[in-house]
Amino acid sequence: MSRRRGRLVAPLLTPVLAMTVACGIDQPSAGVYVVPNPTTTLHPDANDVIVFPPGTVAGRIGDQLDVQVGGEQAGGLDSTDRGPKPETVAVVGDSLTLSAIEELDAWLTDLGLDVLVIDGVENRRMTHRTRAVSSGADAISAILADESPDLWVIALGTNDVGGGTPALRGDVRTILDLIPDRVPVVWVDLWIRDLPDEIVDDNQAIRSIVETRPRSIVVDWHTFGDDDGLIAGDGVHLTPSGQRMFAASIAARIDELLAIG
Repeated sequence: MSRRRGRLVAPLLTPVLAMTVACGIDQPSAGVYVVPNPTTTLHPDANDVIVFPPGTVAGRIGDQLDVQVGGEQAGGLDSTDRGPKPETVAVVGDSLTLSAIEELDAWLTDLGLDVLVIDGVENRRMTHRTRAVSSGADAISAILADESPDLWVIALGTNDVGGGTPALRGDVRTILDLIPDRVPVVWVDLWIRDLPDEIVDDNQAIRSIVETRPRSIVVDWHTFGDDDGLIAGDGVHLTPSGQRMFAASIAARIDELLAIG
């Protein structure tokens, strides 16, 4: 199977972790994780995830990871939404994804998925690009030129909040239209501490669109936003424990989809 090409990559932290150095940017702001052979075990210790941070987070993530399948599922999935079980996955996101690359690969690989690409870029928007930052749509198109993932994880929208919910709706539809029909999508919703009203409206818009797509679901990251220890002081970005919880919550929803599919 072919892999992503055409970007300058250099090793970082582990032999399988690559940081893209984008041309014209003084500091690396784009991370593309291309897994040549997903056999490296990076999975965090289960107890580490369940008990850290303390409080209700542990119970909630434990409940998510122990998914009971049968009948109608949360998020618009039910037992009739069957199709080929995904074997490969691509992840496209912004700085949250960039910060949790290693954790995401660990959890997704543990689910038995072949992780083709994890592409995270700081300041990335869904459809709007700059000279320095590619859009989410750009990233998806580039992946599709070389790969045909069975499953997509989309963690975009944080940098689009504030532009109005109608505009965000259009961007979400543009992203979904790029992905072939019946290929499942797992979309991570949004949390920004200082924009609570906008976030509620935009998350409702995301959910109303994504969950009408067959075999597609939304990760309720918003529910974890005000839990102690997960979000940095800026109210948006992830602490190290937040990176682990971000990846684990995505894995929990994918696990539900895999059990149904």
